Amino acid sequence: MEVFIAIVGGLVLNWFTWGVPLYSILCVFAGIFLMMPPLLKFQWKDFLLLKRYPMITLLTLLINFWCIPLIFSAVSLLFFDEISMTYAFLLLGLMSWGGMLLSWVQKNAGDTSLAFSLFFLNFSLFALIFFPLNGLIVSEGEAHTDIYASLFQHVWETPTCVLDTLTGGYVSCFTSGGEISPMVAFFVLILFPFFLSRIIRLSKKCMDIFVPHIKHISRIATSAVILYIFSLEQVHYIFSIESLVLWKIAGVLLLSYILIYLLVFVIYIYGGKNELWMSVFWVSVTRFITLGLIFSFVYSTYFGVNFLLVFVLAYFVQIIFSSLVTRYIFSWPLHKEK
Repeated sequence: MEVFIAIVGGLVLNWFTWGVPLYSILCVFAGIFLMMPPLLKFQWKDFLLLKRYPMITLLTLLINFWCIPLIFSAVSLLFFDEISMTYAFLLLGLMSWGGMLLSWVQKNAGDTSLAFSLFFLNFSLFALIFFPLNGLIVSEGEAHTDIYASLFQHVWETPTCVLDTLTGGYVSCFTSGGEISPMVAFFVLILFPFFLSRIIRLSKKCMDIFVPHIKHISRIATSAVILYIFSLEQVHYIFSIESLVLWKIAGVLLLSYILIYLLVFVIYIYGGKNELWMSVFWVSVTRFITLGLIFSFVYSTYFGVNFLLVFVLAYFVQIIFSSLVTRYIFSWPLHKEK
């Protein structure tokens, strides 16, 4: 419920203020307060779970890098002629995870260690795939001229990269072409909070302070990040979208998510309905929408605000689906054997 309050609050603030500026410190904040707390219970040896369960590992890669991107792309092609919409849905389909992934895994008695290990592997592969995909999107986008380009351009003319500031210019959030670097996102959102959690784990006193409050820290941080994202000036331009376009994008997202949830749920049933396959379910159905939204700020300069709208509306669809599945489908006791 607090997530919906944060979304509505951000949109209300956006409506009355015309949006607030985007600062890259958002990624650092999200990494520390969203990603790091659940990782305090993760151990290095948990990465061996990928080797221990090779079928689960391979199947998860097949789902996240073939089945889900194919579903998102195919459904978008049925309803949109614009290549930009195909790119938007393809990008969304390739991004396994989600800021609330570990929360959903914990709520449904899944294996959080396996879930993070699978995510780490998925995101590593995504970072490699992103380079050619990013080049394709940008090269296609440069052939377009869009009325929104001038509206978004000023955001990227002023350097706001926190890594650039901290390293004196040696590390930047952007590539030489001005696009967001996936490796920087990998470092700030994944590696940094992971190693920070390793440092905290060395101190029993710190663990005694943080562990009892992990759930509350994550909930507060999630709400704060989402409120800020939906109050950004880039998001303000969704208010200029025609209602027909909005409902069309929402409908395509809804259909895509229905197909994905059904597919992965069937796999979960045949897998054995235990905590391992519960982790596979959530690693597969959740998308890393927050990161996609940040990327879409850049791509909107090429393709317009519709690209951005795909990720904004995906928040609503994914959270609603996840809540309904948790409350009405995964309410039965799980088998505990592995």
